[in-house]
Amino acid sequence: MRALCLIAAVHAASCEVDLWLTSKVSEAELERRLYEVSDPTSAKYGQHYTLEQVRDLVSPDDADVAALKAAFPQGVLTPTADRMILPGTVKPSLPQHLRKVVREMVVRVAGPEGAPAKHIEVQASPIGAPEVREAYGIPSDATGAGQQQLVWGPGTYGVLKTDVTKYWSSFNIPNTLSNLNLTGYAGDQNGGDNFGEASLDTDIISGMAFGAMTEVSNTNNSKAPEEGPGFGYAQLAFLNELNGRATVPGVVSLSLGSLTWNSCDILCKGVAAKGQYTYAQCLQEIQYNQRQVCMFSNDIVIQQANVEFMKLGLRGVTVLAAAGDGGMHFSFQPFSPLTAMGRDLNEVACANTMPTFPASSPYVTAVGGTSWEGGSKTDPVYWNGGGSSFSWEFPMPTYQQSAVNAYLQAHSSDPEFPPPGSFNATLRAYPDVSALASGNAMVMQGNLIAAAGTSAATPTFAGVITLLNAERIKNGKGFLGFWNPALYQQAAAHQTEIFSDVTKGNSKCNSLTCATCNNGFPATTGFDLATGWGAPKWAGLVKYFG
Repeated sequence: MRALCLIAAVHAASCEVDLWLTSKVSEAELERRLYEVSDPTSAKYGQHYTLEQVRDLVSPDDADVAALKAAFPQGVLTPTADRMILPGTVKPSLPQHLRKVVREMVVRVAGPEGAPAKHIEVQASPIGAPEVREAYGIPSDATGAGQQQLVWGPGTYGVLKTDVTKYWSSFNIPNTLSNLNLTGYAGDQNGGDNFGEASLDTDIISGMAFGAMTEVSNTNNSKAPEEGPGFGYAQLAFLNELNGRATVPGVVSLSLGSLTWNSCDILCKGVAAKGQYTYAQCLQEIQYNQRQVCMFSNDIVIQQANVEFMKLGLRGVTVLAAAGDGGMHFSFQPFSPLTAMGRDLNEVACANTMPTFPASSPYVTAVGGTSWEGGSKTDPVYWNGGGSSFSWEFPMPTYQQSAVNAYLQAHSSDPEFPPPGSFNATLRAYPDVSALASGNAMVMQGNLIAAAGTSAATPTFAGVITLLNAERIKNGKGFLGFWNPALYQQAAAHQTEIFSDVTKGNSKCNSLTCATCNNGFPATTGFDLATGWGAPKWAGLVKYFG
């Protein structure tokens, strides 16, 4: 990250140093409290925390905070008091007495700096939010009025209000610009990967849950987090800032992500073992030369993001994350077979599961993809490319053990099932649910087009959760919050009422082809590791969660 800041300085970018502080409570205690308010069988279910209550949990002792402020008077303590922000490009030297208070220091590119102009891939036949709502059984008069939902991204991430209003008018969606809140940086209206992503996110989530206040947030407009390893730090800073708000949105939709650090490490160790390229050469290729493949520079930033997700869950926020578009083996699609490096990377990837983050976090709801092509609106199939994996880092949470183990026991001998050693069956598995990821309509730079990917499925499902929160509030309940414990409990007993089961497809496929790898997780009857529990059914969601 220091090198990124040296490069950024040439382009008039700025950097900051984040000091991550030691909390009063352990991560295990934080997790215990999260499940306490998220498990329907708990006496404290739904009793979400305020900002002040979370801060009391995660901040250091008062004496340690005072010592830190004395040592770094120029530092700014965030509202949750577990992070201090310093200006500069160099990690400071810590006095001995503060080394137990500061558990990690990172240098982060803060912006501004230009980002590359690229466009997302598109396909034909746009499907607007009203048609998706109808397919899921959502009544036309169900609105998100009174609710808040948020989409986020760095770099060029941003939207044109004229694009959003054209999307609404194209599909007769009764929404207004008073329900659109653009915060932080404006992004780059000349285009870019993340500009296209913001357009897609905003159109879909505001179309699915019209009437809700939709926030479009860009907290870092530098080039570093657009496609490379600066992303992890930018996302982490955003999550911490969000946790510092007195009022938080009920739903957060995260379409952006990449392979986890451990996935990248496995890739490059495998490539280095083949002898033609070094580990460093491989890492340079996948971090800096490949688009949004390896955007986390170490495992520490991922572990700290998990802490932030737990804090959001305690506040009552439902976080949904895109599972990725590379099936079981890639972030998006195979590496180029025209180069020796690309062929080596593909061979290693096909021999292993390659999880993405934040989808592999146990504290978010991971959204996979479905398609109506080859199926129907009410009987969808797996969208070729929907992310599907086991984590390499996080233990399998209790809430999913029964469902995952039953799937493995029933299907591990199926043809094309991933071989032993290519994944760790004791760790977190995903996706949890799925939604339409093919032919989704969006407007970008005035053009009505269709896009594909779990980055379309995620704001789709996020909008459904916002509508569900509105129903809960009508019924005198609070936000759904961290959904997974309740999701798995109810889906195990009532899956076909709550979801359209997806039984066709295999996650050996990526968004480009099904021919690169010969193994993947099959979609099957019941819970599976291609599409989770399936696509939503509104009546069942309201019956069991409303």
